[in-house]
Amino acid sequence: MTLALETFFKFFIVPTVSVIIPTWNEAESLAETLSCFSGNEIIDLWVVDAQSDDDTIAIAEAGGASVI
Repeated sequence: MTLALETFFKFFIVPTVSVIIPTWNEAESLAETLSCFSGNEIIDLWVVDAQSDDDTIAIAEAGGASVI
């Protein structure tokens, strides 16, 4: 398969699933939750944080999530 076709299938045919995880001080459990989604290219992973004062944001970013 040519690179052009691979790009077409990746961006236009394969569905993307968005996973949105609301958080507030979830540093203890967030890494385990995010690990469930690691390596899956069809998942768009978001963490919506409610001003945590622990390491939640850093853990989310390290786990590959986009953080709001």
